[in-house]
Amino acid sequence: MKRLLSLLLLCLLLLSLAPAALADGDPEPAKLVAVTFDDGPGPYTSRLLDGLEDRGAKVTFFMLGSCAERYREIVERAYLEGHQIASHTYSHTLLTKLSAAGIKDEISSTAAVLDAATGTSGRYYLRPPYGGYNSTVLSLAGAPVIYWSVDTLDWKYRNADTVYRNILDAAHDGSIVLLHDIHATSVDGALRAIDTLIDRGYELVTVSELLRRKGVSPEEGVVYFNCREATQLPPVSAPVIAADPVIGGVKISMKADPGAAILYTTDGQDPLYHGTAYREAFTLASSCTVRAIAAFDLNGGRSAEASLDVAVSRAPAPEFILNGGLVLAAGKEVMRYTTDGSDPSADSPFLDAPLELPRGAELRAASFAPGYTVSPTALLTCTPAGHFLTDVRLSDWFTGAVDAVLSRGLMEADAQLRFRPGDAVTRAEAVDILYRLAGRPEPPLADWPLFSDTDNTPALLWACGSGVAAGCGDGAFRPGDPLTREQFATLYYGFLRASGAALPEPSAFTFSDVGDIDEYALVPLGTMVALGVLHGDPDGALAPLSPLTRAQLAAILSQLPGSAEQP
Repeated sequence: MKRLLSLLLLCLLLLSLAPAALADGDPEPAKLVAVTFDDGPGPYTSRLLDGLEDRGAKVTFFMLGSCAERYREIVERAYLEGHQIASHTYSHTLLTKLSAAGIKDEISSTAAVLDAATGTSGRYYLRPPYGGYNSTVLSLAGAPVIYWSVDTLDWKYRNADTVYRNILDAAHDGSIVLLHDIHATSVDGALRAIDTLIDRGYELVTVSELLRRKGVSPEEGVVYFNCREATQLPPVSAPVIAADPVIGGVKISMKADPGAAILYTTDGQDPLYHGTAYREAFTLASSCTVRAIAAFDLNGGRSAEASLDVAVSRAPAPEFILNGGLVLAAGKEVMRYTTDGSDPSADSPFLDAPLELPRGAELRAASFAPGYTVSPTALLTCTPAGHFLTDVRLSDWFTGAVDAVLSRGLMEADAQLRFRPGDAVTRAEAVDILYRLAGRPEPPLADWPLFSDTDNTPALLWACGSGVAAGCGDGAFRPGDPLTREQFATLYYGFLRASGAALPEPSAFTFSDVGDIDEYALVPLGTMVALGVLHGDPDGALAPLSPLTRAQLAAILSQLPGSAEQP
């Protein structure tokens, strides 16, 4: 991936070196100097990097492969901080004394070490040791060959003041300065000189940036001593990231200098190592931070990083309002709908006027608001019996049973038009439903004690007085507790006995979980099985201790005499 990106960036670089004219009133462009360091990295390179970071200066390191292996973390740091990593061969051998195979090995071995340290696969400019080259070296270089125009002789004098003077006496716009970061005096003198150069209006750039900004297209096997051309292109600008609200989220677009590639991430990772090449605007459907860099060359020719925090929320789902049989959707967002069972899309019709929903139809609606992710789809079903529900689909196995119990008034939907089919039936709810099933009779005239945790409602007085229900033995009824299947069987068994119904003999149990049945529930459960009220599941289990859901209770009640339909 990185090799392809490097090739792409190289092509973009070659296409983008046209000179730029200086407009009237523009400030005079900065003078450019490329400071380079040979023979490292070494024990003083970290201090040099600290100083360069403080000054915002970029340089080029012509590294020995053998040293890069020992100081791999320094190579990675220099690359990450935007300096150019280049090759000074593996062992600092005079290349003109080697065979072609030996030259190739010195260059390729160093490239492999640098690739491993930087985590990339790129082209490394070459500086031959001792400045020695011939036609064979140039033909095998595989990259531009970089000499120098300012020799500080830092290796000879080992004096920071001398290094400082030699740089300032000879440096000019387009100079390439030679130093060695294996000497402490070179580091000290170079940093002092960089301060003065900056004060004098110079900009410290990498060799690749010097060539690009001077309008030079570097060629493999060509030797460059300096770059005195009058052309002066601007530095690499950080990309501009724009965020515009659109339906479905936020559209991200980016701009960079003409010819520069953009790498970006949206997952928090560094775009230098993990970036995706930007080609066209894209839409974000969730909040994140967009990080991006622009580059003509990832190795020493990239911009500072740009970032943008993008906040994306999900639009609220529509809420339905019924008015005289017509459906309206509440909310300020743009809402679209379907009635064919599909989810709404940006091409679906607007839900902007009262809608008549026929029986046996489903309305699906979603909010489409700029800057927001499309809302969850809201459902409104008009059942075959004409009941409006938001959590029951026509295809649900329990829809007919729900229609039946709603039509008989045995069960109800809530104010939000929810039947809550998956909710567990509570003890108080079961008593109320059986009370309605009995026709809401007058409770027996008896002074039943109050339960400690609920009021004595007519339904509860009837249930306790008729022997249908009882407390929990501790003075509490626990009205909000979920009702298990065996507890419902016990309640319904008491209901049938109180109504005088003829009861069959309990069925013999053949279920795999018969051992889970509590003793008090054996006869009631056996009777319910004999009546066909309760059944085992496909695995042969009765699940006596599982909560009874409202959908399951609706299915049971719909089988009783007087139901609207039989399942």
